[in-house]
Amino acid sequence: MMKRVFCIVCTLAGMTLAMAQGWTDEELAAANTAKDVPQLSTEEREVIKYLNLARLFPHKFAEVEVADYYGGEAGGHPSMFSDNRLSLLAELYGSEPCGALVYEPKLQTSARCLAAEQERNGEMGHTRHSCAKEHDGECCSYGFANGREIVLQLLIDDGVPDLGHRMICLDPRFGSVAVAIGGHPSATNMAVLDFAWGDYDAHAGLRYDAIDEVDSALRGQLYDLMTRGVDADLKRERPSGTRVVNVQTAVKRSSGPDGVVVEKTETRFHEDGTRQVIVTTTTMNLDGVGNSTRQVRVER
Repeated sequence: MMKRVFCIVCTLAGMTLAMAQGWTDEELAAANTAKDVPQLSTEEREVIKYLNLARLFPHKFAEVEVADYYGGEAGGHPSMFSDNRLSLLAELYGSEPCGALVYEPKLQTSARCLAAEQERNGEMGHTRHSCAKEHDGECCSYGFANGREIVLQLLIDDGVPDLGHRMICLDPRFGSVAVAIGGHPSATNMAVLDFAWGDYDAHAGLRYDAIDEVDSALRGQLYDLMTRGVDADLKRERPSGTRVVNVQTAVKRSSGPDGVVVEKTETRFHEDGTRQVIVTTTTMNLDGVGNSTRQVRVER
């Protein structure tokens, strides 16, 4: 009993220490790339700041913002034992920094239009009726108007099997973003984040050198190939009645004059001692012709 209490006290002490350290002025300044943008509200600027904190300082973001975060179920937030929260911690601890997002005025019209449209019609999702599509990636958050909460909701991505929002938010290929926060008939609040491709960062963990100069739509196709069908594959092979306690991801890339090959290995460790290994191999040539194969196996 005393040993258990000691462990709990040590855990809480570690969390308190991480929180006590907090963010330095220099880190906040590096992340707050939209602080002087008059087109954005205070909370919209906060969204960009917290996104950049996660991208620039993934390890520290895990400690300061995620390790002690136990949001309730309302609004899509996870319980303290959410698989997705645990996987986010693992992913952040295993990630290298990538470049900060900057505000892009051309995306703001696109984001504001969808936010206003859904405030009127009460819909959710990415369907646009009267709004032009100006973005290369998009995330929609519902239930929150606070910048930090919006970002944590999208990164944890509770209830989203393919972690699509997290993948977009942390994708090193994106270089710019715009944010529109508005009201919503059923969710009270909503936010639209529109992203556009940008220059690769020197620390990016995944670069497609062979197609760097190719149209952004081609890079988008490669992204789609890598993620397509993951939901069905995981459901088919996942052991029943188990909970994911850790996730490890490794990426190997080879590129040349004819195209690019990316092999992504994701290992999901379950509480019953099994592990699920998902290997996705994606190839694409410079003409935009590509294919992706996925192997899923369970090991003990």
